[in-house]
Amino acid sequence: MKRIKNKDMCNCLIIILYVVILISTIGKNNLYGSTIDYLSQHSVFPDYFRRLFYETGRLVPNFAFNIGGGQNIYNFSYYGLLSPIFLLSYLFPFINMITYTIIISIILYILTGILFYKFCCDVGFYKKLSLFLSLVLVTLPSINFHYHHHIMFVNYMPFLILSLMGINNFIKNGNSNLLIIFSFLLIMTNYYYSVCSLIVIFIYGIYMIIKYKSTDIIRYIFLLSSKLVISVLMSSVLILPTFYTIFKSGRDSSNSISVLELIIPKFKEVLYTNYTMGITSIFVISILGIIINNKSKKSDLFLCISTLLLTIIPVFMYILNGSLYIRGKILIPFSLIYLIIFGKFIKNKKNINYRKLILINILFILLMVITHYKFTLIYVVDTIISIMVIYISKKNNNYIYIYTIVVLLILTLFVNKRDVYISRDYYNKVYDKDITYLINYINNKDNTIYRMVNNNLAKEISNKVYNNNYYTPTIYSSTYNNLYREFYNSFGNNIRYRNALITSGTDNVLFNDLMGVRYILSDNSNSYKLLKKKGKYNLYYNNNAYPLIYASVNNGSNYIYDKLEFPYNMEYMMLNSVVDNNKQINYKSNIEEYKINNIKDSYKFKLNEDYNYSIKLDRPLNNKMLFIS
Repeated sequence: MKRIKNKDMCNCLIIILYVVILISTIGKNNLYGSTIDYLSQHSVFPDYFRRLFYETGRLVPNFAFNIGGGQNIYNFSYYGLLSPIFLLSYLFPFINMITYTIIISIILYILTGILFYKFCCDVGFYKKLSLFLSLVLVTLPSINFHYHHHIMFVNYMPFLILSLMGINNFIKNGNSNLLIIFSFLLIMTNYYYSVCSLIVIFIYGIYMIIKYKSTDIIRYIFLLSSKLVISVLMSSVLILPTFYTIFKSGRDSSNSISVLELIIPKFKEVLYTNYTMGITSIFVISILGIIINNKSKKSDLFLCISTLLLTIIPVFMYILNGSLYIRGKILIPFSLIYLIIFGKFIKNKKNINYRKLILINILFILLMVITHYKFTLIYVVDTIISIMVIYISKKNNNYIYIYTIVVLLILTLFVNKRDVYISRDYYNKVYDKDITYLINYINNKDNTIYRMVNNNLAKEISNKVYNNNYYTPTIYSSTYNNLYREFYNSFGNNIRYRNALITSGTDNVLFNDLMGVRYILSDNSNSYKLLKKKGKYNLYYNNNAYPLIYASVNNGSNYIYDKLEFPYNMEYMMLNSVVDNNKQINYKSNIEEYKINNIKDSYKFKLNEDYNYSIKLDRPLNNKMLFIS
């Protein structure tokens, strides 16, 4: 029987560790995916892209007509438009997109560990150290957690590692093909994280240039920059329209950031948690240890200092997050650089000056105290133990290996246990066959174009497109058309979720009429006629819904619309096509407004001096508004 090769054994260990984490956190009755956005965004948008491709034969359709009342398709680029990962799914129409997303996430996670092991071997780390660093990577809370939570935070990782391998090939062999190709695929996979990833590639590239091409640094930096520019230009088919769309209609930052906030370090955005790089004190100790070491090479000093500044000073986080906020999730690509530095520290730990190391770590902790980092005590304990472990590991690195993996495993298991996974019951509830039956029932009965709202689990199905004839005004996306959002809010729609990005279905009669919402799936509806029941779901019909496209000879004035209060501005919009002019036309509403309090059977009112009316009510009204036209 042949002995298993070392590299195969290392790959097996990476997979085994992953499986152990997987089994210990998910449970037997859950799917590999979080209820947070996994069903509502990560799988449904790629499914919609694939559906549009089958319908139109185009990889990039002009318009996303089915979602959010009709949106620019590039509003959804973040969710995998033209991503090589999801383009592959177009070859497998028989595989449910949720199943495909779960399978590809697991594959990408395992590839992340295996490719990083190969990369570490290529840069000169011995195999045991390379295996350790790859195990550390797949155990980091940010990496392990987000492959089943927010997959866009990490799904580019294999291409980032391959791009770093392309840097090695470019500097050592002069061949830039791998660098250009994998950087291009990285950008196409995730344009949002590609900015930080390209910075990581550039920093690592300069490090390699200083190390191997010290006599020709300027020339090679120019060559490296030109190769990355080529990758960016190749991806312009996605980047340019996406950035233009976001600039014209994306969300704005509602946070005002002070100058001090941009300068004072935010350690909570760097350490321990799954929404940061997830690194622990031993990584910080390693980077500080190399900086204070008099024998450190210039290339190592550049790598450490540039990485520390870019990850500690908040202004870079703010810029990389598109000036929206200061959050450490954008720094996840830098975890690879920290691991490279950690490996170098372990490899050259013989030159450690422990007095200097302790002193600089004390200064670092004092900075935490000054900035009110709430986990300072945990960091102090971690630092003390880490320095002790490093000290007793002078001749045996196993102590460092075991301690680092154990700490990261505890963090990873903790954050994974806190995640809410998709149970089979939850999945069946979201994709109930009775809902599909009612939607297909309408499609077979009504062959016109109309919109429909499913108010059952509104957040989870906001972006769900059940078939090519399903059009909905709902949307849940990080980027969207701001004008549509303002239009939605102007009708006084109740915000059902704390997350302001969710534009859910509503029972608002005026909004649904104007948006052409002809059918509503809901537990109950006070405004529409019950058409059909199936199981616990009711299908309602709205006879007053406008066509999706209609012509009007009545032009109203934007000036008047802005002057009217709700609900009179809504009535004005229903009766007129509001255009941008300043004509001050006299306008009298046809709506009479009455406030109803504790009326059970009928409501009597006097419309004018000659006529008294009595309206028989079909349900008791308490503290409601009754509109009579």
